Amino acid sequence: MEKIKREILNRKHSPLKEMKVKELEKLINEYDSLLIATYTGFTSNYFKETRRRLKGKARIKVSKNTLLQVALSKVKPNYKEKLSEYMHGQNVFFFTNLHPTKLYSYLKEKPMSMPVKAGEIATEDISVPEGITDLTPGPIMTKLSDLGVKTKIQGGKIYVLEEKVIVRKGEKVSKNAADVLAALGIKPVKAVFKVKAAIDREGVIYPPEAVEITPDLLKKKILEVFKENLTLAVSQGIPTKYSAPILVFQAYLKSLNLSVQLSIPTKNNAPFIIMKAFAIAKELARNIPRKE
Repeated sequence: MEKIKREILNRKHSPLKEMKVKELEKLINEYDSLLIATYTGFTSNYFKETRRRLKGKARIKVSKNTLLQVALSKVKPNYKEKLSEYMHGQNVFFFTNLHPTKLYSYLKEKPMSMPVKAGEIATEDISVPEGITDLTPGPIMTKLSDLGVKTKIQGGKIYVLEEKVIVRKGEKVSKNAADVLAALGIKPVKAVFKVKAAIDREGVIYPPEAVEITPDLLKKKILEVFKENLTLAVSQGIPTKYSAPILVFQAYLKSLNLSVQLSIPTKNNAPFIIMKAFAIAKELARNIPRKE
């Protein structure tokens, strides 16, 4: 049945293809933003769960890139040009009235757990938890032992005596570790749809780094830029709302230091001049020979 359906879709003027294009046209007109992401490796159950969670927030469509391009050319031709470089591979399309970054924050709330593969770099510590497993004694015990996992047999099953980190963050996952994690059903990789790009109602393109930015990360970036600009303004003596107090204080310290060095008494430097004079007198006293 699926094969017949694909054959019908591949026909140039098939009614089914035209119906799908019409549906995409309607979605493009109905929603403000479009987000394009890849979905390789994601299960149908994860799609169902994501659709359920985004109900009322976004519509999800898995469609051929060519069909969306046809729909865009009819409704928003300028969008077709802007998005053409992202129309390759297996894509999933999210139609929404939310800002792309807000939609992505919803997608990140519940990532899909996936098994880790040998050779991948761990993004966090991966451990084998303490407790009974579904594994029966066999070669797997040797692999567990090689990874430093302490075990015993309990009720015909392998029991892990204590939690053990078998891959540290930043380390490459060994084949042994990958095999053990797969046997235990541990899926340490948390994956979300990988964003390619998004476009809003104004036709503004958002690259992945702009879509995936979180409020905390945005604050951090703004603070970093603020610090860099403040440092530049102070070093170049450029007065602004934020650099002026620092520049004034620096000027005060320089003038205070100069007046003390030249022994020009003022209201603010008098104590420092007296301390300087005392230090000089003390040094002189130390160097003048005393009469016996």
